[in-house]
Amino acid sequence: MAKQLGLGLALVFLALGCATNQRAFTDLGVIAPLDRAILNAAETIKADLEAGTVVAVLDFNSGNSRFDDYVMQELEIALVSGKQLAVTERKNIEQVRKEKLEQLRGDVSDETSASIGKEQGWKVVILGNLFDMKDTYRFRIRAVKVEEALIATAFAVDLSPKDPKVHNLLDGKKPPLIPLEAQAPQFQRQDHAKLVSLTMPRLSFAWDGEAAGLGVEAIDFRFSPLPYCSLGAGFWDAVFTFGDKLEGFVSFFPVHGGFLFPLSQRISATASGTLYWLGFVDEKEPLLNTGPHYTQDEEGNEKISYLGVFITPGIKAGLLFRLGDDLGLELSYKGYWFRERYLSTLGLGFAMYDLL
Repeated sequence: MAKQLGLGLALVFLALGCATNQRAFTDLGVIAPLDRAILNAAETIKADLEAGTVVAVLDFNSGNSRFDDYVMQELEIALVSGKQLAVTERKNIEQVRKEKLEQLRGDVSDETSASIGKEQGWKVVILGNLFDMKDTYRFRIRAVKVEEALIATAFAVDLSPKDPKVHNLLDGKKPPLIPLEAQAPQFQRQDHAKLVSLTMPRLSFAWDGEAAGLGVEAIDFRFSPLPYCSLGAGFWDAVFTFGDKLEGFVSFFPVHGGFLFPLSQRISATASGTLYWLGFVDEKEPLLNTGPHYTQDEEGNEKISYLGVFITPGIKAGLLFRLGDDLGLELSYKGYWFRERYLSTLGLGFAMYDLL
């Protein structure tokens, strides 16, 4: 009964993992028109902030005031649509900008904007910038919580320098080159939505309630074709025993599918259902096998066994920690239904990112 329930849970994760919300990120990763970028940024902000939140579009920096004014005004119009948020009027913001921001050059820091927001009674301030990436322009919007001076949500997309509206609003001039510090990984959902990682190897401690063992997984590949969706497969996932009570096994090609949630700039959580294809000798006939093998037990009685592939369900959950641009760690929990017993493993492995 437990095994049938486990198989059902695994299949549910596999089936539902890619059926999650695609609302605001379906056009990310491609060149977007300016107005579409602004609308998508507004939709992202409205979806991630509580209804009734007082927001102010405080600053946008492209190096061109004409482009900046256009973006801020259009973003305000898009945010007002639907009346989900309380958007501060532009004339009030312009007075604050004149008093507080005239002496500043370039981007306004999150700390400065939060300080201004506190004085004005705003809950969230919205900032943005445009950078030259040589082949494209990087359009970024972020919403900063005033109380904590932390980013509540962020949005980014590439614009084409040849877009007529972009070209005209910039008066044919280029925005500033992206600074090195701005190239570091930021909390942007599209980065997580397209995350590709490879964990190798993963070492784990195994336990089934009575006995312990050691788990080893050579490779685990994961990618996210859609926002919040995680699909992947492993190679050579094995459990070795410390004694006779815990049976070991080797799964050559486990597959998993489920969900991936960004928690912060460098941490994501995963939850998946898994199907393990196990190769070992057993008395029960497997799905795929090489035919019956006749052996004798200790008492000399004939014994039939099969060498082949068995399928067993499992669940998998973990945390991905991105330590640098390309390297990180994965802490994972895995549970298997194996021969009417439930086996738990807790493991840690090195992860590599942005492989494609």
